[in-house]
Amino acid sequence: MSLLIALCIMWFFQYLSEMTTEPHQILYFRPWYRMRDQKFLHNLRFVMMRTTHQVKYTLGGLATQASMETFLSLLKCAFTYSRFLMEGKRRMEMDVSEK
Repeated sequence: MSLLIALCIMWFFQYLSEMTTEPHQILYFRPWYRMRDQKFLHNLRFVMMRTTHQVKYTLGGLATQASMETFLSLLKCAFTYSRFLMEGKRRMEMDVSEK
């Protein structure tokens, strides 16, 4: 789930970075059905449906579409958040077992 959230956030920031084509144009929104977006969504479905080896291969391809630093920092945030949620769940279970 965390990986899916990280990929969605990465796609959103990639789309935001392409909103303006010229400095004098303010928030020129390109259509959502561009080929690049379709390819990205296809890659996202591929990640969710394939085995672990193919997921690693596809993640390398997705990382080249966005900047590598952004991709890695978003993954780090997602994994940190998932660890935080798991720790909170564990503490709640401990509190319930103590009562």
